[in-house]
Amino acid sequence: KRYDTVTDEAVQEACRAGDHLVREAGGWQAGLRAMKNAWREQGIPGNPGKPGVHHLDGCYDPEVRRVIDPDTLEYIQYLRENGAPTRTETKGGRVRSRPHASYLEHLKEGREKAWKEMKKGRVLSITSKLSPELLEGIKSSPMVRAAKLEPDRSVSCDGRFGHDQRKVLNEAGVKWDHPPALQPTHGSVGKAAVYYDAQFPELPILSAKTDVDGAFRWVEVEEGDCGTMSTESPGKDFGVEGDLIDIYAVLSFGFLGSPGEYQVLAHASKQYFEAHHPTCPEWNGNYPFRGWFLVDDKVRLEVALGIRPALSEACSKQGIKKVMGEEAVNEKKDKLEGEWEVKKLIWGIIMNFRDFINSLPPVKLLKASYVLGDPELDPGLPNLRLITVQRGRGNLQHWSV
Repeated sequence: KRYDTVTDEAVQEACRAGDHLVREAGGWQAGLRAMKNAWREQGIPGNPGKPGVHHLDGCYDPEVRRVIDPDTLEYIQYLRENGAPTRTETKGGRVRSRPHASYLEHLKEGREKAWKEMKKGRVLSITSKLSPELLEGIKSSPMVRAAKLEPDRSVSCDGRFGHDQRKVLNEAGVKWDHPPALQPTHGSVGKAAVYYDAQFPELPILSAKTDVDGAFRWVEVEEGDCGTMSTESPGKDFGVEGDLIDIYAVLSFGFLGSPGEYQVLAHASKQYFEAHHPTCPEWNGNYPFRGWFLVDDKVRLEVALGIRPALSEACSKQGIKKVMGEEAVNEKKDKLEGEWEVKKLIWGIIMNFRDFINSLPPVKLLKASYVLGDPELDPGLPNLRLITVQRGRGNLQHWSV
């Protein structure tokens, strides 16, 4: 906590403390449990300044229990008490890994991402210099970095990091063993907009977005399965002897079960939101609020009637915070995308609720020209690669919206 930014000294001290904790506890599982308990005493993650409060304690709130269906509520309570299971065989053994080249090229940035999670009590950093007995059960996966898009769909200098867990977890598991992760479509939003237009033909239809900060990170993993959520990276770049081992106590970006396990929380937040409607129906209407979660990106749709938009925004954030914790709303991104607008960029498509026309952002149009201008697609050329067909198919599905 003494270090706001990543420095060699900070990484070295964190690893020394992690190694000491694991040795004293007698193993990485006991050490991870002790770390989580220590952070929890400070209300971290999710509820800083509230000692002993778990970020999923909202599932016991009478107001939440009143509006969320019993099955969803029961599973959230299970996640709160036990964490999400990987539903694969994770006992015993030790698997080592090396990061992909995309990660090694951005090692400092990757360490900064891990440091951010460490400060929220989600990661325990240790080194490979610990004895094999203390590291038994740690099956690490290589880290990978992918380009991240800005709200205008341009490429950000800030990358998106994930775990390549195909070998350790995904090939041994089945996504159908986890809760479903059904996602909404642009058509769902469009249908609601047409309904509002028919009900209130003279009033503007507005849309706004709310972003969940961290998404999958709000779901803890069962203690015995955390070994499969670990990664390894070279320690020499930070003056650490051996390799750095980061053990994640939360879901990763790369595990096939993460979307479904997280979607339970998103579904509960949606249920809470849509179970409410404004007071003073003579001014604000008496129909419930409407919203859709595409993973961490929540879209809201409202008619400019009374103060409905303002009440909708307040209720949306309240629902997310009650289900996932006080810090679950990404306030920084909310300032960029949270404004109510008639024309809104929604899940990569510009939706115009005045003229009911969808269009691609300029950056996407430029990308389309490159994709369709690939020389491999010229008539009569042989040896068409599979990746070219896959790239075209994926883009066509997006354009067809």
